Amino acid sequence: MELEIWKLVMPWLDSHELGNLARTCRALAEVVRLLTNFRIGDVTQGQETMPVPTVNDVDECRYPHFCYTPFCQFASVSSRVKWGFTESRKGKLVEADFGGAVTLGNSILPGVGCKCPDICSTADSVSGFKDIGPSTLEQPKRKRRRRLRCHCGRLVGGQIAYDGVSRLRFLTECENALGTGLLIHPKTVDKGEDECSQDVDERAEVTGDHSDQEQAAGPCSLIECGPACSCCSACRYRVSQHGISVRLKVVRSTYKGWSLCASQQIEQGTFICEYAGELVTNKEAQQRHRIYDSLKSRNWQGSALLVLREYLPSGLASVRVNIDATRVGNVARFINHSCDGGNLLPCIIRPAGCPIPKLGLFAKRTISDGEELSYSYGPDGELGDDRKPCFCRTAACLGTLPSEST
Repeated sequence: MELEIWKLVMPWLDSHELGNLARTCRALAEVVRLLTNFRIGDVTQGQETMPVPTVNDVDECRYPHFCYTPFCQFASVSSRVKWGFTESRKGKLVEADFGGAVTLGNSILPGVGCKCPDICSTADSVSGFKDIGPSTLEQPKRKRRRRLRCHCGRLVGGQIAYDGVSRLRFLTECENALGTGLLIHPKTVDKGEDECSQDVDERAEVTGDHSDQEQAAGPCSLIECGPACSCCSACRYRVSQHGISVRLKVVRSTYKGWSLCASQQIEQGTFICEYAGELVTNKEAQQRHRIYDSLKSRNWQGSALLVLREYLPSGLASVRVNIDATRVGNVARFINHSCDGGNLLPCIIRPAGCPIPKLGLFAKRTISDGEELSYSYGPDGELGDDRKPCFCRTAACLGTLPSEST
């Protein structure tokens, strides 16, 4: 009976607390061993269609301890993370409104979704009826179907975003899409090992002069089918709403700490994951950033706070989204910086009808089995004494991580 009670308590304990508990008796030590192996086997905690194991051959840190979420969710007030034994989803990912865990009641933008009856296609979809002719009196029964173009699954420029197997097309155009791009300016806090706070700017239209370095950092924006669309959940234009679709693993290294690597060959244009975490207000984001700064002197895991800004053509900010994956997040929190741009392409994704944009990561090129996943956190920012060293070890490595003042 006492052992069953401990099984209810153990999911709320971190690795250090479990280690202390395992020293009390053999029965508890066995349960701790089983729970530890379960956590090592899948950092997604059963919330993705396939497990993501951890691999560590460099030190005694068995696994990273955090609360997993496949999609962004609102901030939780709990300071504890529950991670216990969970039942397998058997390859099925629970879907939610807006293609994620964020639900805003009836806050769906009207009139922006497609009317495709089932699954959208690259061809114009047939939707609706409309009376035509000189007048309804002269031709009271003459009606014909009106072909309506499906505007979902397209880049902001109008090109179809995905190919026949739901891979991102026009990768070259996406990387250089200055009119719809991202300007990524990370604000580095103490990562401890491999995580940092990132500040991401997304502009519907970039005006004025920018350096070549900023221009090279501009990926694309695209619109997916969303809550305002009538198509089904299996639609080919809901790529980012099904979670991880490739096999991955979290690997520990000597200098970088945890990193995300491929466990299979990943084809160019394949969706990897979105950057998921807690959605917090501007005030809460500032408070958390100050807390993370105050923990620099302590050997802690680090922070993963990302600020996503979407701008109008006038340059005035229309949407700011703060995503904190420090305590609650997904596998994107383990993706490290690479000075040469890495093998992933960040892309702004807007499900049709959803007021909140999200950041998706796609394979920029074919990625080999075992290769580490990475992307550029942004152009080199301001110099300072708190700059963190970069261990990407590419030919373009600048020696330090991108940074700018808080």
